[in-house]
Amino acid sequence: MKNPMTIPYKYINYILDEESSFELIKKSIDSIFIEFYKLTGLTQNSKYHDHGTLLSNGEALTPQTAAGCIYDYVRTAKYLRSVWKAVNNKKTGLVTGKVKILYAGSGPFASLLLPLLPLLSENEIEIDIIDFHQGSIDALNSLINYYDYQNYYDKIIVGDATKFQNADNKKYDIILTETMRNGLAIEPQVAITVHLLQFLADAGILLPEKINITAVVADLQSELSTSKSKWKTFWFNIKKTQAVINRIVLGDVFVLDKNVRENYDFSDYDKNLINLKKIEVPKKLGRIKDLILLTTINIFDDITLKEEDNTGLTKIYFDQNVGFLKGGEKLEFKYQLGSYPKIITEILE
Repeated sequence: MKNPMTIPYKYINYILDEESSFELIKKSIDSIFIEFYKLTGLTQNSKYHDHGTLLSNGEALTPQTAAGCIYDYVRTAKYLRSVWKAVNNKKTGLVTGKVKILYAGSGPFASLLLPLLPLLSENEIEIDIIDFHQGSIDALNSLINYYDYQNYYDKIIVGDATKFQNADNKKYDIILTETMRNGLAIEPQVAITVHLLQFLADAGILLPEKINITAVVADLQSELSTSKSKWKTFWFNIKKTQAVINRIVLGDVFVLDKNVRENYDFSDYDKNLINLKKIEVPKKLGRIKDLILLTTINIFDDITLKEEDNTGLTKIYFDQNVGFLKGGEKLEFKYQLGSYPKIITEILE
């Protein structure tokens, strides 16, 4: 039986309002998604409780784990604001027809788009969905049927987004995929983006618009020190603040955006490699010897996720295969695709 009610407008508007407090955003996200959990029969869990399904291009989160991503509240709110802003941007630019959206890796809730549907007409947008897990698609279909949203959707596909064929030869106005972790490791964000870009309209919007991976030399011992003692914690925090100030920024090693094929060497792509960049480390480092990668996500326009947002997507990424730097090294960065995707660093000298 279809429910004549819809997702409460007030919660959506609280999330979209940039002046809303974190507490109000959290309460609003909880209120929407608790209902989704009840309707789909999934168990609420804010932790990664499994390792997903290992695919040829990375790990696909299971329905349960994908659902739990909503509890990264800052991430969820900023993505919903970005999608809302992008849809309205494309609505303004269209003369006729609907805004065509492809959402790859939707999970069971299509959580970065479905909550916005009460604010949109079925005559304004047309959505295609891809997710690898049948369980996610089954859960999503149950929500679509419950809220009577069938007319917003065209294709709902169970499959690997890196192998999507686009049988209808659509050109999408918006392609949305958030299939990533910090450092662009583990999940297939890069492979999905590179494959789907061929289906983006010339003036189309890729969400996120840009992901910057920046190489930095840091003192991780000082930055990550903790203590149960309040007195020691006070001094550790001072030490950490100074350590962050003293970081040496080497520069961006990878920028994933709609121009990725033009900006990087794809000659070894058939070997599951993208050649990125070479950088020389300053000769004098002092005690700062750890190579880390920082992730910054420009989702859309001025909406950005940064390290200081304390979201799981932008945590420090530390490759344990790279030892302490001595200073003066020449580093070569490549992106390794395949089942365990990540940025790899080679020390040339």
